[in-house]
Amino acid sequence: MSNDERCATIRALLAFADLRKSEEREFISTMNLLLRASPRKRREMIDQFREKTSSVPGAYRVNSR
Repeated sequence: MSNDERCATIRALLAFADLRKSEEREFISTMNLLLRASPRKRREMIDQFREKTSSVPGAYRVNSR
């Protein structure tokens, strides 16, 4: 794992640690749906996440693969 990957993982874990309990439950529920989704459904979900955050100032941006 590269340093960039480690840093991204740590940033994600720190962001998770800052969530309120209700946000934590929402995150875990959504993550479970994403992990169990078919590749096609997963792409659709990711596109929806990107749409929802596209106009949010300071929202985390992920590069498309």
